[in-house]
Amino acid sequence: MSDEIKQHLFEQQNNGSVDEKLLRLLSLVRKHLKMDVAFISEFTQTDRVFKVVDNHTDNHCVSVGNSDPICETYCKKISDNDL
Repeated sequence: MSDEIKQHLFEQQNNGSVDEKLLRLLSLVRKHLKMDVAFISEFTQTDRVFKVVDNHTDNHCVSVGNSDPICETYCKKISDNDL
């Protein structure tokens, strides 16, 4: 784990809302893993809804509030132990 991620996780004076903290952590993890996008989503009955997104691309399909059919996602396959 990078020092920057450790510092973020264990810093006592980490001010900001939960969403701000999650976004900062997602950004650190995305950069550490050299990924283009990192997100936290929620499953509804039919959709995956993006709640917190760190997107380092010009593609804005993965944006806060956007959704897609849950049956078309790897997230669903992983949560169902199908992948």
